[in-house]
Amino acid sequence: MFMQVSMKISDEFKKKLASYITTAFVTLIGLAFFIKRELIFNTPILQITYDTTQYISLIDGHTAPEPFASRFLIVLLARILPFSSIDSLYIINVISMITLILGIYTILENYTKIYIVKFYTILSVSLSFAFAYNFTNPYLTDMPALAALMFALIHIKKENFTLALLFFTTSLCFRETAIVFTPLFIFFGNWKKILFAFGSVFLVYFVPKLLISGYIYSPEILGHNPISYIIKATLSYNALWAFPFIAIFFRPTYLDRGYIFFIAIFTLSIIGAIISSLTAMDITRMFLIMLPSIAISTCFILNRVFILGSMNTIILLFISALMITIYSMLPNVLSNILIAENLEVFAKQNSMPLILGISGQVACLLIIYNRYIYLLKSDKNC
Repeated sequence: MFMQVSMKISDEFKKKLASYITTAFVTLIGLAFFIKRELIFNTPILQITYDTTQYISLIDGHTAPEPFASRFLIVLLARILPFSSIDSLYIINVISMITLILGIYTILENYTKIYIVKFYTILSVSLSFAFAYNFTNPYLTDMPALAALMFALIHIKKENFTLALLFFTTSLCFRETAIVFTPLFIFFGNWKKILFAFGSVFLVYFVPKLLISGYIYSPEILGHNPISYIIKATLSYNALWAFPFIAIFFRPTYLDRGYIFFIAIFTLSIIGAIISSLTAMDITRMFLIMLPSIAISTCFILNRVFILGSMNTIILLFISALMITIYSMLPNVLSNILIAENLEVFAKQNSMPLILGISGQVACLLIIYNRYIYLLKSDKNC
């Protein structure tokens, strides 16, 4: 009996240690290699953005327009910290980044028991533009909002209503994007809980806006160039975009609750990402909300191909291609940042490694796809 308890504690400790090591590795790699923006910087590409200046204004006791004014939680937290406005935003974002990676690791426990699959999945999604952008601009509400949302998703999956609603409403106080996931509370199957959740979300979403600004902010649809929009949306995750579609259109014959949960997250997040990106200048960044469904589907596919044989070499080549791509898109210690005025110019000036990285992703993706389809056909023939 004692040995069984001891072994169980040992297994739990190993799982937690593995998640901590993965989180530390990914966070340190990102913060060490990517160059973050500063308040005063001679290089235009590394100057802080308009959004950040609005949060700094609010933290310092000044005003800011909507939707920034209603995102009050990051302002309150930053005021509590005994640091400058910009440093407080940075600390909150780094803590949120660590929390988010731990959240991704936790939710992936539902889709694989293979540690290396979880590690490869987290490393892959952290090398997407949508995620890695926050290594260079860790002063926004994206990270804390998504970190809280990730734990809301975890507790919705576990059917823990109180914690799910607490994390969900916390995410809304950081940033309003999470509201698109409100229908997930239907998974609880209890109409009292569902109605209470919808009512709580309604209050948390609308009341602060009315109290702070006196009106409900409605963003305008921007007239993006269709071709430019598609390219920027695609570059948010590059070849990782293929995994949710492979998981949806080429799936096992059985449909468990975890798979249905993934379909729901993917459907709602792509709706939210498209709406957000149509009303924002930063098209690529707005697809960060897709991260949970991209991570789950990537894990789902990699887990299948690892079950009947190792794919380490191909996966490492795939991750290398992702790394080459993201290093061609974001300022880092290996790049010449003095020659670019913005990220679009930076990517164009690194067009050769960018093309090489994307080509490598596609080649590795085709091999992974063929392996996955082969395993599906083998399962059906058994």
